[in-house]
Amino acid sequence: MIPEPCCPSDGRTAPARVPVTPGLDAVGVVDAVGEGAGVVVGEEVLGSAVGGSYGEYALLDGPVAKP
Repeated sequence: MIPEPCCPSDGRTAPARVPVTPGLDAVGVVDAVGEGAGVVVGEEVLGSAVGGSYGEYALLDGPVAKP
């Protein structure tokens, strides 16, 4: 089985899930951490925010956030 590409050859894009929060890259200061996050509150990090990063806050998985 061949997976369907995200962008069909006719130029259409896959429909977005609503609500849509654009953005992928996130840069900022850690506000809170979970157990085993590997970063500390107040540390500057960058990473990829799955689900959108154009907002006041973004949720990053600990291994994704890079100091």
